[in-house]
Amino acid sequence: MVRTLIGLLILPITIADVVFDSLLMVNSLVARPLEDVVLDVSALPDRIARLVADRTGRDVDLEKVKRGEVDFFRLVYHYCVERARRHLPKMQNYVALYGFCRTMALGWVLLFWLVVYAGVARRLSCQQAAAWAAVSALFAYLFYLDFLKFFRRFSVEVLMAFVSIWRCKPSDAAPATK
Repeated sequence: MVRTLIGLLILPITIADVVFDSLLMVNSLVARPLEDVVLDVSALPDRIARLVADRTGRDVDLEKVKRGEVDFFRLVYHYCVERARRHLPKMQNYVALYGFCRTMALGWVLLFWLVVYAGVARRLSCQQAAAWAAVSALFAYLFYLDFLKFFRRFSVEVLMAFVSIWRCKPSDAAPATK
């Protein structure tokens, strides 16, 4: 039920995404896997598995980390916040930027639905409603793309900070369980 409501709420972004992806192939530019950027760097999946195992006391399947089935990002982020002071301002900046873009996208989506309501209630002419709906959907989509860009940069920055500060303890010499 909640997922359906969220799906309906972000319908203007979904429609714009389908249209612009079919016309301009936007998703191939935006939706690149992070593994191209960081997962080959310094055995990162193994380091993440060791950190999760060390902090939770449970063995972690390395293949699950590689497939993204282990919720490790929050643990890695907090580890970096505590230990990577040089990376912290950049990470905080990305959080502020993606938060701003997410909020703006939501604002434009709400405006879209307000315009649709005004068009249905005959408070706007069909042409006015269609024009305002198209503009608000376009801006919602642009801010959504910006949100994705900054969230991706934030994620990469956290993982690169983790790569730069993680030091294996001698007891970690054995790889994580497979």
